[in-house]
Amino acid sequence: MRISCLACTVMIACIWTFNPVRAGEELDVAQYKCSQFLEDAMKPKDGIRLLRSMMVIAWSTGYAAAYGKDNARADPEAIRLIAATLAAVCTKNPNQTVINAAVHEIHSLFSEAK
Repeated sequence: MRISCLACTVMIACIWTFNPVRAGEELDVAQYKCSQFLEDAMKPKDGIRLLRSMMVIAWSTGYAAAYGKDNARADPEAIRLIAATLAAVCTKNPNQTVINAAVHEIHSLFSEAK
């Protein structure tokens, strides 16, 4: 877990260093739409797009991990699972924000598990 967090931090720092935010471009993910997330996922070589999509994937993975009582996970497999889940949910409703999509889906999954 510690190595994974360090790797993510280094990756984000490299993206930020080598691809500074272009003038007028925001990384505010509060209003980040699912349609934007899906578009960004198709262009992983664009540093800003990659950073923005990775930010919501990382946030969503942490949010889901908070529900794990005995097995909180934020490993590479959990990150891939959240990324795939967000892609599926966002495909169904591209006009919602990614954060709302993640929160709704995570609540749904964990309420079914009880």
